[in-house]
Amino acid sequence: MFAIQGTFPVGCSIKLQHKIGEGAGSVWQDVGAAATLTASGATLFTTSSVELQVVNSSHTPTVTVSVLPVYDNKAL
Repeated sequence: MFAIQGTFPVGCSIKLQHKIGEGAGSVWQDVGAAATLTASGATLFTTSSVELQVVNSSHTPTVTVSVLPVYDNKAL
């Protein structure tokens, strides 16, 4: 689960990315449109990647970001 709570300035987006590939050929890809948030919210996602990053378009919002595993449709 990818969740964000806080205040977003106008035009700000925060997205979750996962690392695809290994070594010099690896790239960061967006997890998907649902994992790009412009307001407080949450989404479920699936990835086999063990590396995640959060990208903040404005670097100014005051937000709390959570990335949690889900088991039986409940965040742990």
